Amino acid sequence: MLQNSNRADLVFRVEVAQGHLTAIRGMLQGKEPLEKVLHQICAVQAALGKITMRVQKQLLEQSISAIRANPMVQINDNEVNKLISLYTSFTRHN
Repeated sequence: MLQNSNRADLVFRVEVAQGHLTAIRGMLQGKEPLEKVLHQICAVQAALGKITMRVQKQLLEQSISAIRANPMVQINDNEVNKLISLYTSFTRHN
């Protein structure tokens, strides 16, 4: 579960990405030069990359905390599998 400060940060970053997407739509409808459109697309990708990194970090922290707090092997195995899946997803997108 996200902490309120992290949630607010992520919501803000999603709003930033939405703003860039709205700008892209307007630029395409207004027949802006493709260079300007590409610049906005890069801004969206950067915003989504920051969101992705923060969500991944939160998931890592949650799994590590669960492993440290619980001595049950089955739960730890599940958390380790989550970490492996997260790592695989992270390396595939970077």
